[in-house]
Amino acid sequence: MGKKITKEGLTKKGFSEKQVQLILNMGFTFNAIKYMPDDWFISNFDEEACEIIKIVRAEGRPPIPTKTYNKLMLESSRCCCICYNYGNGVILHHIHPWEDSTSHDEENLVVLCSNHHAEAHIGLTKENLLTDKLTPQKLKTFKDAWVKKVAEIAKNNVLKLMKETTDYWYYFHPGFLQWISNNKVDVTQADSYEILLKMGVISREGHLMPGINENIENSKLWISKDFGTAVHLRIYYASLMELVSQKIDFINLNNSWGNIEEVKNILEQNKSFIYQGKFNFGNDKSRTNKNQTGMERIRRGCIPNTKKYKNLSITFTYDEFFCMNSSAVSYHLSGTNKEIILIGVCRNIEVVDNKLIISPTVYAIGSGGSLKRPFEINDSNNI
Repeated sequence: MGKKITKEGLTKKGFSEKQVQLILNMGFTFNAIKYMPDDWFISNFDEEACEIIKIVRAEGRPPIPTKTYNKLMLESSRCCCICYNYGNGVILHHIHPWEDSTSHDEENLVVLCSNHHAEAHIGLTKENLLTDKLTPQKLKTFKDAWVKKVAEIAKNNVLKLMKETTDYWYYFHPGFLQWISNNKVDVTQADSYEILLKMGVISREGHLMPGINENIENSKLWISKDFGTAVHLRIYYASLMELVSQKIDFINLNNSWGNIEEVKNILEQNKSFIYQGKFNFGNDKSRTNKNQTGMERIRRGCIPNTKKYKNLSITFTYDEFFCMNSSAVSYHLSGTNKEIILIGVCRNIEVVDNKLIISPTVYAIGSGGSLKRPFEINDSNNI
């Protein structure tokens, strides 16, 4: 029996996403592809795909390593580095042909759409205008510029979101300040740092001083000491979120991804993520404090189990005592289908029945703004 064909396996072999879908729809095995006549491929695929078929038949070319494939797709936002068009399927192209280099190194690979992939192959064999445009050096230049641009736009999108969310942070994890410290954030640059320091609320290192709330058992929230302190703490924490966003490259789960395994592999390498979407909230079974005051009032948040979210599950718990205001407890983080922004670090990731299941530690919950993919389809900026 022939080896079962997979989308990831075909993509790593060098097929474009459109060609992968055609082959999958036809239900061929690897052995069937190896022995198909040339005229069949010529009638169903373009010129460069026929060359790839020959490589697959010969079995002389190993697949691109998963780690390399995922890294290149992430840093390019699954988009061609020449046309920036998200509407076209993409393919990994060897800057120096595999036949000459036998190299799957990431420095020798670039993400192109099927159109520019064809042009790149023509440019290597024909003396025309394409030769000057898509030489290996030109491809490297396009790639480097695009990867840099994607990173800058992704970072700016997150920073813009942080600014838009300044007044709408509903919850911070009790270990938030330690997380900030672990990421080497300069807390002295945060708004309200000097004020809180003079008030004796925080230390020079930016951590909370003992006694911030001396009546915890009878308090609904951790920052209910007095209004002035609460206001400056909210400003301080929101400012720290902006600062840490400059240090961490959050994985944007709202991006478009090739497949579930791709997202899993990327998150295993970089566990910090940001996600915007609808969540349901309710008391968790582990809740030990049934009262309306004090700590250990554990709540649970999860993505609704609907067709829209059939491939993604994010479930987390949090202590409502550490919410930033009473409306967060009673409304924003209560009930169903609440639109929020989640900042988390993955503790466990698994794939079950083609569904990505993420169990994170959530360091911040808020709302406001809109989390977009790094680059818009209709963006016409040139490199």
